[in-house]
Amino acid sequence: RSISLVGENERHLLKDILKTCKVPAKMRIIPQEIVQIFRNKLEELEPDIEEILKMEYGEKMLQTCETQIDKAEKRLKDSKTDTSNAKREWFQNRNERIAEQDKLRLDPHSNKKKKVSKEEREQIQKMKSTPKTADDRVKFEMQKVARFQTRQTNGSSSKRPRDSSSFETDLTIDKPQWRPKSTPPAASAPTKKSKR
Repeated sequence: RSISLVGENERHLLKDILKTCKVPAKMRIIPQEIVQIFRNKLEELEPDIEEILKMEYGEKMLQTCETQIDKAEKRLKDSKTDTSNAKREWFQNRNERIAEQDKLRLDPHSNKKKKVSKEEREQIQKMKSTPKTADDRVKFEMQKVARFQTRQTNGSSSKRPRDSSSFETDLTIDKPQWRPKSTPPAASAPTKKSKR
């Protein structure tokens, strides 16, 4: 059960409440004398409530100031030891990481589109057009293998081993023989049709 106090200005609210109410609502009119008594009590309590709200606001501000002071003290202590402010040099920054990935890439012409200077473009054209000597080809293949091996050793812990599959074992496992659907089985008995 609930009680809704409605004045003249909230008539539309009362109509909405009556529409949604499942049980018939009881309406009573409160005399003005009783309303005035409660209004006076509320007016008496109003200064006390304002004081309480001001005190709560002051306490909240004190707490925020204390937390800021604690943070500042911790920073001062940490700066004296100078361990937290030390730069972490063992991490790569973004440019170093990109350079490392480019170095470990097998093919210089990867899917990644990047801006190539004129000199690099000319060198690539020379490499494509001029036939390499046998020594150059051997060196290039060795570098490719070395890069591949480093990539495999770096990523071997994160990748799970694949299940090995043999074509011979797949064929020799006892599986039901395949039979075309069009030919019926040889030993099938005739079925009776039911009469209606």
